[in-house]
Amino acid sequence: MELERKLEVKMQENIPESPYSSAAKALGNALISGNFDEFESLLSEEVENIVYSKETHKGKSATTDYWRGWRIRYVETNKAKSFEVVFSNYYSNACLLMEMMVVMFLIKDSKIAKILMIQRHLNPMICHHDDILDFTFDLKSLERCLSDLRESNEIFEPVIKENRMPCLTCGKPSEELEWHSSLIQAGIHGYSSIVSVCPHCHKVVEYYPEMRTRYIEPVDPKEAKYPIPHRPKKKDYNPKLYGIRNFEGGEPLKGTKYVEDLSGEMRQAAEESNWFLLSNMGRQDFEKVRKCFLTAIDDGIYEAANNLGVFSYNFESKADEGKMLLRKAVDGGSHYAMLNLFTILWTEEKYDEAGNLLEEVYENPSPSLKCLWNKAFFHYMGEDYTHNPFKKKSIGTAKMILNIILDKEGNSAYDEEKDVFKAAKDFLAYIDEGNIFASKAKDYHWRIKVNLDSLKKKGNDAVFYDLDALSLEEGYHMGLRTAEQSGMGDESNFYVYDKNNQEDRDLLKYIHVDETPMGAWQIYLLMTSPTLLPTFWHGGYIERTFILKGDELYDVKALNNYDLSDLLKQKMLYPEVEFEMNSDIKTAQIYCCYWNEWEGLVREHIEIQLQNGKVTSYEEKGKFVIYKYHCGIYF
Repeated sequence: MELERKLEVKMQENIPESPYSSAAKALGNALISGNFDEFESLLSEEVENIVYSKETHKGKSATTDYWRGWRIRYVETNKAKSFEVVFSNYYSNACLLMEMMVVMFLIKDSKIAKILMIQRHLNPMICHHDDILDFTFDLKSLERCLSDLRESNEIFEPVIKENRMPCLTCGKPSEELEWHSSLIQAGIHGYSSIVSVCPHCHKVVEYYPEMRTRYIEPVDPKEAKYPIPHRPKKKDYNPKLYGIRNFEGGEPLKGTKYVEDLSGEMRQAAEESNWFLLSNMGRQDFEKVRKCFLTAIDDGIYEAANNLGVFSYNFESKADEGKMLLRKAVDGGSHYAMLNLFTILWTEEKYDEAGNLLEEVYENPSPSLKCLWNKAFFHYMGEDYTHNPFKKKSIGTAKMILNIILDKEGNSAYDEEKDVFKAAKDFLAYIDEGNIFASKAKDYHWRIKVNLDSLKKKGNDAVFYDLDALSLEEGYHMGLRTAEQSGMGDESNFYVYDKNNQEDRDLLKYIHVDETPMGAWQIYLLMTSPTLLPTFWHGGYIERTFILKGDELYDVKALNNYDLSDLLKQKMLYPEVEFEMNSDIKTAQIYCCYWNEWEGLVREHIEIQLQNGKVTSYEEKGKFVIYKYHCGIYF
């Protein structure tokens, strides 16, 4: 029959496309149009269609028949008034919202394996933590409130376990879940609930409130039962190059014949290769110590060449002599010298030579593990690491090199580099789970939050220490004005100034940027800096907590008691840069999540266009509100 009104499936603003949003949209369109072909094509042969607390249909035919009948009863009679694809934090995927009814899905192997039709509020008479679009409790937070499942009594019927919520993570049906009673006490109120738990996924599946109690006397907080926030231990790991800030060396002359004629500080300096003592030693004494090193080098003690080379280069400012000695040590197989020579070449901005050295070390029968690590790092980063001599990203090559490192574990020849073995294991895990854009953001945000003074120094341009894919036009510098505590509120901001102290807040006019995904990302970091810099009063509206690693969500107080495990698996939670190269214009689509006390958990989308090393366009394309929140404070 013709519908009396025009219906359409609405999409939550900026909701990302996924198999779940496609499934929800297909069902909504089928219910409106009556054409179920597309929806049926998405179903697995063994699909289960669960109507909460009523019945379960099995198979494609039975499932499609149910929804055809539902359409006749509710759509053709004009009872169903809206269809919207929205995001449900209860299982962190898209679902179909039809006023107060919700349809959720479990998709396996690109097919719909389970469908759940359920009311949005499980018990609207109680309304305590039962919104199917909201997060459910974290199991570890709730455990102290759980007890054995209650028996039936004069107030409550027996708990029916069939046709209830299945685990929408692994698919375990409701009758195979663990069932408990729960009591949460909060001051003068108590909430009794039924809770199902998946024994496989160790998470709360269904939280069904049964009764709200008002106590005559408030429950003593010391005796009350309430969820206690559970925070997993943070694993803060970001791979970095070895050797960029320090020179390394051992004690090759310690206890040897070469120092027998030395005594006091001269012997200590020689045995310990103590560069501080050497640099403060008189010339005559120093020459005696140098002679010991040179004699050892003549005898083939190449670690002595490494140590003397570092001293010549770094303390005596004899660059050529220092590099010559380090080269001799490298040829002699010194692992320390291999890394130290790389350090010198890199800091001298001889990036291609540094890359050639890493290639040479890689071919060495006894390579420096730290140099191998650096080579793996460059292959992993590709063009997203400034001045990378290995410009092409190759994650497979990076993994291969890291596994070469691990093959040497237990070899005594690498005892001085044994810390690299754990680093290689961590790096391999990071490659599978990490995010190079998040790593760069964490370094820059650390400077903004912890080392603000370095950004304030005029002419220092410390902002570019971390944002190394950006630079200023010659003759200009970056300044920082911090928020003033006056008026109705204020924000901090960067500005550009020239030699005449003429200031301009339009930063992008003066910034040169590498036309790479990392360059675009660093522009985004620079432009969002005010949200992390100091604010005053009304200026606080803009403050953000960027979500760069999943466990950072647990630092958000409003999310403390929630199960965020499914959300942490979502790709959309983490920084992402999509880079397009069309003729001479490069376009970057930037996606990043943040928490704001007046917005909630938001996924931001920014489009940046680059041409000839300049930003030609910086535009906000939209925001997807994953979890809406307002702190309750109004300015």
